[in-house]
Amino acid sequence: MQLYLSSEDPKVLEQAQDYLQKTLKAGAWKQEEESAVNRRTFKINLQDEAAKELLKRLLSLSPKLDIQATLICDLEGRDHSFWRSTHYQSAVDENGKRYLEASSSTGWA
Repeated sequence: MQLYLSSEDPKVLEQAQDYLQKTLKAGAWKQEEESAVNRRTFKINLQDEAAKELLKRLLSLSPKLDIQATLICDLEGRDHSFWRSTHYQSAVDENGKRYLEASSSTGWA
């Protein structure tokens, strides 16, 4: 999973990064080069359900944390010739409740 976290509050980003360090096993995640002061990029190696659960927990950390993630998985065991990509984006509904919007696409090599 490619994970993008952003916030105008640097403490929120630190809290999210600390959460990843405490929650995930060593080697299951890697922080990429920082592209901006208010944004962090990670590569995370988790199965789909575990990745979705991690996104839900990150969503609950702070209303100031914006989340984007892309999961790519092999379909039908075809050795990456047929895949599905799911993109998640944090959003807020009309009642002010935060949730993750999801969109998917499939393709083949």
